[in-house]
Amino acid sequence: MGKNAIKGLSFGILNVIMVLLAVATILGSQAGHFHPDEYTLIPLLGLALPFLLVANLGLALCLLLMRRLSFLLPLLVIGACWNYLTAVYQRGNKPLVFSSDPTLTLANYNVHGFGHEFTGYSCKEMAAYFEAEQVDVICFQEFYGNQSFTLDSIHAALRHWPYRYIPDAKPYLPLAVYSRYPLTHTELITFPKSFNSSLTCNVQAPGGTVTLFCCHLHTTSISQRRTTWARELDYGDSRQKLQTTQDAAETLHENMAIRAMQTDSLCQRIRQANHPVVLCGDLNSLPSSYTYHTFSTMLTDAFKEAGHGYMYTFRYASRLLRIDYLFHSARLRAVDCFSPRQELCSDHNPVITRLQYNPPSKEVFDQMMETK
Repeated sequence: MGKNAIKGLSFGILNVIMVLLAVATILGSQAGHFHPDEYTLIPLLGLALPFLLVANLGLALCLLLMRRLSFLLPLLVIGACWNYLTAVYQRGNKPLVFSSDPTLTLANYNVHGFGHEFTGYSCKEMAAYFEAEQVDVICFQEFYGNQSFTLDSIHAALRHWPYRYIPDAKPYLPLAVYSRYPLTHTELITFPKSFNSSLTCNVQAPGGTVTLFCCHLHTTSISQRRTTWARELDYGDSRQKLQTTQDAAETLHENMAIRAMQTDSLCQRIRQANHPVVLCGDLNSLPSSYTYHTFSTMLTDAFKEAGHGYMYTFRYASRLLRIDYLFHSARLRAVDCFSPRQELCSDHNPVITRLQYNPPSKEVFDQMMETK
């Protein structure tokens, strides 16, 4: 086979890869519209979307270096994922803060049991940081201490937030809310087929009562299962490798379906709320997911409204994953939202959001004045 034939074959293979990658990426960007109970492949592509976008960018650079005009196709594919891109990056045009309106600042943090530290260093550092940021309400997931750094020690570190709700959640992964303002109508929300849960309470904030949902949706459990498989399988057997991949895909899809069920259940409660709603937590879902799409059709993603810079909340996986969020109802508006990089106890970063009651538009305000 001559050089020209080999070159032509190589370009042909590259073009096939480019088209397949483009199709997979576009489908993955639309995964939020497909319920995992009814579809398998597209939700899985949505889970892979950050890596598909990186692959498209790498392919575009390779084609550009090869001086192939087709480098434009991967760039167009990336642009077609605009909704996802704006959920992880914002230029930072912050809304105007109305100084006359009180601000409610919330922090959400999966603390991973405070890293199982005996001294409580991370908890104390985190409390000092939240105090400096004037955080009013802290929502925790995977909240627990140990024999040396007990719950009383945690209370002492978080003494600036005297009101708290820590439900007796056994055997569920524990949640907690600490607040400067009184908490009422507290309730633990459990889900079938899961050790994860959510809680809800009303925060008696100065600007008005807010109904808070602190969520920890179903985890993937894939890392633990893959570790077990690695011990049990002989990786020289390609058939066993294939079986491992199939099992991993089935596990991911099964857990996505459970998260979708939990999402639908929480949406019913949100519709019944009598006050403005704030929903935050570790949702274990990307902005391409059914969970994100469903919540964002009912509520506003605070980062899209008032974020700045690149947003990731899971510190590993090459910092490509945003899985922790804060959403709010239309009666509130975000004036700031960010995820500070904290090299402390957890594999997550916290999410901090400042909210105000949303002032009425000029048209609505004029109508209100006319009726007086």
